[in-house]
Amino acid sequence: MATPDQTKEAARRRKANQRAREKGLPEPYAAPSVGEKEAISLREITHIADLAFAHEQDGTGTFYKSEIRSAIQLLAIYQGNNRVGVEDPDLIDKKTGKKKANIPNPSIQAIRIRAIEHDIVRMLAEVTSRSN
Repeated sequence: MATPDQTKEAARRRKANQRAREKGLPEPYAAPSVGEKEAISLREITHIADLAFAHEQDGTGTFYKSEIRSAIQLLAIYQGNNRVGVEDPDLIDKKTGKKKANIPNPSIQAIRIRAIEHDIVRMLAEVTSRSN
């Protein structure tokens, strides 16, 4: 944990670097350059290993533990690349700026729940055949 003096010094250096960037000058407190071999950080190495595991897991066709998302989607969420909740620009009305309502009619369209797809008619036929 940093002391208050260390925190103030770090903030002062960041601000000095920002002012130099705004003026188009080189940063006075730039981080030391790292060699080519050391450029791959531990985070990148773990990302590569996690991505390989996710590809293997998705290749089996089963979900990880009891999740409904693929392992690659879970990895993206874990690493902050989550696109869930990001609005699609095509679904936003240009005149009002509001999201277009997509209200499905179950009598016309099949009900689809994300990551789960069931054939309702087939399921009903199986249930009725069991009860007879």
